[in-house]
Amino acid sequence: MRGRKVTPKVRDGKVQKKNRHQWTEFQELLDQETFSTIKMKPQEGYIHVVDRKSALKFVKLIPDWEDMSKGLSALVPDIDGCNHQTDMNYYPNSYNSIWLSPFPKDMTLYWPKEFGEGHKEVTDLLGIEQEEIDDEEIKTVWTKPKAQAWQLLHLFLYDLYCHHECMLQGKDNYHHSDKLAEEYAIKTSAIILPDYEKVVGRFY
Repeated sequence: MRGRKVTPKVRDGKVQKKNRHQWTEFQELLDQETFSTIKMKPQEGYIHVVDRKSALKFVKLIPDWEDMSKGLSALVPDIDGCNHQTDMNYYPNSYNSIWLSPFPKDMTLYWPKEFGEGHKEVTDLLGIEQEEIDDEEIKTVWTKPKAQAWQLLHLFLYDLYCHHECMLQGKDNYHHSDKLAEEYAIKTSAIILPDYEKVVGRFY
């Protein structure tokens, strides 16, 4: 499984890192002891695929949740849409929260070919076909349940590992490992999967 540090092609705009350190109005709300979800209205042309009820059900399936989630304030479906859904969304200035980008309404993602090859195990599991556009880019088409499964079973677990490492290392010294975060996401999703459909919902 290859790491996620990629530079994807972006359509309709330039990808930029979140400037969350300026959102001081969220500080008190996010830095709380009880894990919660905070929904933000997505930008035009995008939708949220993870809802509060599903997220709270999902975290109960994570076997080491109590340890991994120490210091984690919230899951935040973000404002800014993303048409590749590959970026790491946990940063030391994320208010101890995991942020998930809205999906494009047409449910189509464009990935660098290398990223697609490195995540074929996951897309095969979710029943997603990878269509090669050229030598560098592939296209994947999703349904909302499959998109939710991708964000929870892979992106959320990846970022949960990053959060845990940040808590151990301290924000000033934080440096995440793509390889270890990927391994944690794959290993934990395999444990969760048998109960995922019964608890969260079917994705096919």
